[in-house]
Amino acid sequence: MLATIARFCVRRRRWVLAAWMLLFVAGITIGSMVFGRLHDSNGGAGTESVQGSTIMQQASSMGPTAVVLVKGPPAAAPGTRAAVLALTARLEKVPLVTGAVNAYTSPAGRALRSPDGHASVIIVSVRKNASMMEQMMVVTAMRSAARSAVPGATVQVGGDL
Repeated sequence: MLATIARFCVRRRRWVLAAWMLLFVAGITIGSMVFGRLHDSNGGAGTESVQGSTIMQQASSMGPTAVVLVKGPPAAAPGTRAAVLALTARLEKVPLVTGAVNAYTSPAGRALRSPDGHASVIIVSVRKNASMMEQMMVVTAMRSAARSAVPGATVQVGGDL
């Protein structure tokens, strides 16, 4: 069967090429009309990433930010609270850090905690005009400070930096 198709295509190669070109042009034409009809009913505002970005912008207004995720023990536990507050103070002492807010010190505290109460974030602001090398050094210092800072929790550093 494939041999028959191959012979047909070889014998009538110009017709086969013309048919493929016609199909290609029709596909491009129809495909370009599809993009004009696509729309996002929420305007992108309903996505988790946009909501997270909005929360971060409300909590901190300085330069680029890093997000320190503390996940594991209940965020409402006194030991977790004390460890997160100590970690926040340690992060604020890192060179080029202009401030840090967490679920306990920010007016947007509830938004900085997960709905299940087992995760929270610390938002760390860095000086606006820090070079890329300085930013990398800040992230390295934050990761060192965050390592084993909250007993029983997984602590990760991410965000813009």
